Amino acid sequence: MQKKRRLVFQIDNLYICVKDKVSETFYKFGVLVGRHPVWFSVVPLIVCLGLGCGILAINENVDTEKLFTPQDSRIYSDRQRLRDNFPDSTSWNFDAFGLSEVPTMAVLLFRRGGKDKVKTNTFETADVDIDQQQYNIFEEKVMDVIRGVIKKVEAIQIKNGGKTYTVLDICARSQDQCVFNGKSITSPSFKERVDNGTVPYPNYRDENGPSDLSFNLAGVKASATGVLVAARVLKVRFFWRVDQKKIAKLWNIKFLELVSTLDKEGLPYDVTIAYSTSESLEHELLEGTSGDAIYFGLTILLMSSYSILVSTGGDVVSTRALLACGGVLAAFLGIVASLGLLSLCGTEYVNFVGIMPYLVLGIGVDDMFLMMSAWGESFQYNVGTPERLGLTFSKAGVGITITSVTDFLAFLIGISSSFLAVKLFCLFTAFAVLAVYIVNCTLFGACLSLHGDRVFAGKHCLTCRPTQSRQYFRNQKANCCKVYCCGGSVPTKNFEDESICEKLPRYILPRLILNPIVKVIILMAFLSYLGAAVYGAIQLKPGMKYVDLVLRSSYYYKYSTWEQEYYGERLAIAFVVDKEINYGAEEGDRFREVLNEAQRDPLMNSKFLRCWLHQFSRSPFYPNTSEAAADKVQFTQGLLQYLKLMDKLSLNDVKFDATNTSVLASRCFVLTKNDVSIFKQADMMIRMRELTDGVKEYTMFVFQPVFIMLEHTIAILPSTLQTIGTAVAVMFLVTAAMLPQLLMVSLVTLNIIFIITCVFGFMYFLDLTFSGISMIHILMSVGFSVDFSAHICAAYLMSDDTHREDRARYALVHASGPIFNGGMSSLVGVSMLMLSESYFFISFFKIMSMVIVAGAVNSVFFMPIVLSWIGPENPDQGSRRDSSCIPQLPPNVEILDREVEKSAQEEEQEEKKGPKEDASGSTGNAKGDAGSNSADAGRGKKNRVDVEEGEPEQHDDFQPESNDSAVETGLTSPRKQSSGSAPRS
Repeated sequence: MQKKRRLVFQIDNLYICVKDKVSETFYKFGVLVGRHPVWFSVVPLIVCLGLGCGILAINENVDTEKLFTPQDSRIYSDRQRLRDNFPDSTSWNFDAFGLSEVPTMAVLLFRRGGKDKVKTNTFETADVDIDQQQYNIFEEKVMDVIRGVIKKVEAIQIKNGGKTYTVLDICARSQDQCVFNGKSITSPSFKERVDNGTVPYPNYRDENGPSDLSFNLAGVKASATGVLVAARVLKVRFFWRVDQKKIAKLWNIKFLELVSTLDKEGLPYDVTIAYSTSESLEHELLEGTSGDAIYFGLTILLMSSYSILVSTGGDVVSTRALLACGGVLAAFLGIVASLGLLSLCGTEYVNFVGIMPYLVLGIGVDDMFLMMSAWGESFQYNVGTPERLGLTFSKAGVGITITSVTDFLAFLIGISSSFLAVKLFCLFTAFAVLAVYIVNCTLFGACLSLHGDRVFAGKHCLTCRPTQSRQYFRNQKANCCKVYCCGGSVPTKNFEDESICEKLPRYILPRLILNPIVKVIILMAFLSYLGAAVYGAIQLKPGMKYVDLVLRSSYYYKYSTWEQEYYGERLAIAFVVDKEINYGAEEGDRFREVLNEAQRDPLMNSKFLRCWLHQFSRSPFYPNTSEAAADKVQFTQGLLQYLKLMDKLSLNDVKFDATNTSVLASRCFVLTKNDVSIFKQADMMIRMRELTDGVKEYTMFVFQPVFIMLEHTIAILPSTLQTIGTAVAVMFLVTAAMLPQLLMVSLVTLNIIFIITCVFGFMYFLDLTFSGISMIHILMSVGFSVDFSAHICAAYLMSDDTHREDRARYALVHASGPIFNGGMSSLVGVSMLMLSESYFFISFFKIMSMVIVAGAVNSVFFMPIVLSWIGPENPDQGSRRDSSCIPQLPPNVEILDREVEKSAQEEEQEEKKGPKEDASGSTGNAKGDAGSNSADAGRGKKNRVDVEEGEPEQHDDFQPESNDSAVETGLTSPRKQSSGSAPRS
């Protein structure tokens, strides 16, 4: 048992040794800052503003494909294989199924009637009776309106490089005609056929060939025999050539200007439109975050107001309200400097880096509260301002270093993510955390020094002129307004300059949390919310809807909502063979087997197959015998004749060799059912890849342009788990370095896991999906969870008490206030985001709130209870520190001990027996004198606050009558030291 206690003593002592070495370094740095506050305030200010100018060179990346798709994704190699075998044919034989990327296009949706929901294009009856003329787009006057809009769109012209371009120059072509899918439905001849009841639905054939009307019409009313009667929604798509993409993008801009004007003006006969282009998502993604920039300005104002409120304690001399504004300014300058520096280095800016300032501002203000709390505890030392600042850094330096290092490393690890969006966000945030840490240590440290000079000179916080104490003004019979607005004195006790917001947690929480009954209640509540989090984490689905990335008021959000509501999503899946095989023999049979098996998939339309091999085998050009079919030359010659005469569209799907005697590559298409669930689509993609990978006879793969978005869904979970696992492991090592106590390191690590589980679980209840965006938030939670729990554990180890309960109480008294106010400052910082329309900002607000609440609650409520039960005890009270590990304070730093306090109190009692106040209000010992007030306040710094039972022990003020009294007690007035040139020497 004795050996065990000795081991605990040695482990605790190791922590003290490490902390003291670090504290000594911070002490020297603090003294340096305190002696040169002007330099340490002006230089960081100039550097930050200079670097901030780099924001003008910002380079923004809004390519959703590159940002949200894993950089090592299989889809990139598959797409390149497709392009190598099937070159672009949009200029002569356009085929929407055969594109290697999402087509460059413009889309118009026309809807007749009000806001009633219309079911998708099925044979079911719509929610509204579209037989009524007010809902039917095939009414002649409505068709005239639609034709007029299309005519205006086709009249758009673009000038570029001295040349004028029309739609005829950039449109995709098939059979030497522009492909405007759905335009033929607006023709008078089609309207006449509908009126005559001769248009079958959905499969329709005209002079241009077969088509599926369900791709263009929605809210359809069809007869029992499958004849089109009426429709409510029409979609018209304008496809552009791939080789004219640059001009097409310029045309799309003009298109958006035109149709947005028409939409605002409104169309007659209750016709409304929705519209989009292939670039709309990127454009609206940019608008979605830049439009909310005003919220950051409001956040700065709100954060400053909260900091002033929390820091407004003491009186007009000791108050730290203006100092708190300096802390917010330091955090803001650090953010600006990091953004400018990375922009100057050419780092691409991704739009949702816009949430970074809200996060980092909270971290910076949290560090500010820690430093101000340490400053408030320095009043027990009788030193000048530079040394006092050194003591502040020696106490708070470790805390803010843990905060910043853990957050910095958490985001630095995020740079290893395979998602470019996550990589760029983590890079900007990691550098911002580092920059704010540096500015806090320099600029805010200098602000603390200047604040100390003012306070210990007895100067007013606003006028910076010497003032009198409140007691002096009371003696002068001044009114209450003058007493409280003009009266003030140098603080004489620890925490005397703190506000009620800082004192209340220290006073209430230890009594509340360590009550045995409350312990049981808190434990049961913790287990309940942990169980709910585990359930939610199991139910959480990975994936991200790109429409959620834009504002709800965006035209693209309206278009996407209509598109999914009325048309759903059907994907044409290409099965590609990029190796020369004999399609007339067993290899061709194997190809057919794969296609048949794909059609049997639950998400596939079993009745749809577009395959040149299937159609060719039924044509008269197919070889008559199996022997002839197995002959590559005969097979290929027959195929060429069939494609040229009967199926020109499939010319895009077959690649011949130079001599036209064999097929080098080919593809066939199956179609999915109408399902917009990205989770089902992602599972289908995995199944189809497994199917083609199982073909051993030759190489085969599946492709669809949408797969590049589905890659995000299947890759996000393993990528996040890997990144989070690495982050937790690194946090374990960092915590072990800062808190070399095995139990404490284990508790901090468990707390990280609990908070991550909480974030995962409650994302489900908040209707959030697991995506690259939430991955950023979870990385953020790793750093924050370490911040909160490390403060409690460090305070526990610093306690000189013997028993666990007492040490837990000490930890709550010293750490609960900074944790509470730091958490509240972060929560206030993100609260403005609840007003935003942006999915980035709203999801950030929800998850950030969860992280803050879970981190603070776990650290302040749960961990002290665990420590009071199983925390390490101090085996030798008062001898916990080795003599080699006792921090050696500088020679001019005197700690006021109990004997000094006792003698001071006795001397003060003698003074009270002195001359009484006369009728004029003057005192015999001239305490009301301004000069005496200054000296008295300075010497009053002798009172040390010792915390017992969770409450500061209050001592009487020590105010010696003259400087001789100070000499007798061996003390020097800190006020005199902080005035003049002596402290800066």
